[in-house]
Amino acid sequence: EKILRDLVDEGTAATMTARQVRDVIAQRVMEAGPGISLGEYYDKVTKEKHGSTRLGFENARASYERAVPRIMERPLSSITDKDVEKIDDWLRRHLAPNTRNTYIAKLTQVLKRAHREGLVAADAGRDVKLVQVIPKSRALTVEQLRILLAADPGTDAGSEALDFFRLSFYLRAINPEDLFRVGPDDVFNGRLQYTRAKTGRDLSVRVEPEAAEIIARRGDASHLFSP
Repeated sequence: EKILRDLVDEGTAATMTARQVRDVIAQRVMEAGPGISLGEYYDKVTKEKHGSTRLGFENARASYERAVPRIMERPLSSITDKDVEKIDDWLRRHLAPNTRNTYIAKLTQVLKRAHREGLVAADAGRDVKLVQVIPKSRALTVEQLRILLAADPGTDAGSEALDFFRLSFYLRAINPEDLFRVGPDDVFNGRLQYTRAKTGRDLSVRVEPEAAEIIARRGDASHLFSP
């Protein structure tokens, strides 16, 4: 507010665009002091996430620190394109392409948000490109699925693991976190109705006879599947 008043008193505010005003504010804030650190701001954004998304941000943070020691302690306003390039170079050398894409995208997302909020004059890493990766097909054929679903592992632990796969398959690839959370009370008129933990989306899946048979053997009063 003080900076805005100063711009009005200087007689320059009337001819400035919103973007110019924002950049002037960001620059003067940077000149006034170091302000918030990269780590503090990154953690603030991370806390707004949930489930596996938050875990992904936390894992990415650890990689940034391995790439450039103590970078999370530096002022947010001091982060430059070169810093992002150093991190990216380390990620390329130590992680799989898709993981690198995910981690560098999270960092640039945070820096772009800091720019939008006027905390930095420019979003470092804005020119970083993601690497296009064509994943190998991992889909099983119908015949392979038949063999797997009919397999006999020969051990109790193996049978339990296979039942877990079967039930997840029959319930349309339900996430393990969701499967271990739902119970008999979540089944209505032959359909499992639940809210997915990761996305908050409400789902309804028909419980096929094959799934019901596994639930009868592996479930209890509170869980459809109780390992």
